[in-house]
Amino acid sequence: MNGLHRAWPMLLAILVLAGCQASSSLVPSGQSPYGTWAGLLPCADCPGIRMQLQLWKQPSVYRLTQTYQSATTSPRTFVGEGHWRRVPRHNEDSLGMIVLQPKAKDGGIPRPEQFFSQLPDGSLLKLDAQGRSIKSTLSYRLRRIRVPGP
Repeated sequence: MNGLHRAWPMLLAILVLAGCQASSSLVPSGQSPYGTWAGLLPCADCPGIRMQLQLWKQPSVYRLTQTYQSATTSPRTFVGEGHWRRVPRHNEDSLGMIVLQPKAKDGGIPRPEQFFSQLPDGSLLKLDAQGRSIKSTLSYRLRRIRVPGP
């Protein structure tokens, strides 16, 4: 017990400092996103991935929330952020492409880019790892939705 009394101030200081660290989020606080898209995408080893993509213009950052559905356990949610850019029209069915560049993992390890085609109806179509259309009868579409502001 005596050792715990001596360690308590150090533990409290560590907890206070950890709570005071600035958030590592790239998303601007108090600013509504330029747009939000959502949909349920196919998954190879689960019932589906509920995906929500939010884009901000100034600065050009995004937040991608992916919730992997499960028939046997609780859904698992992963949230990623990074910078995005728009690439001009790349085929006759597209208005352009949105490229997501995730921020690097701890240690500076880069993460792969993700690609979405902008469609005339305002939706986004998930593309493969090389930015090409996914050949499938399943839907890879995210529809634009309205979400309340901050």
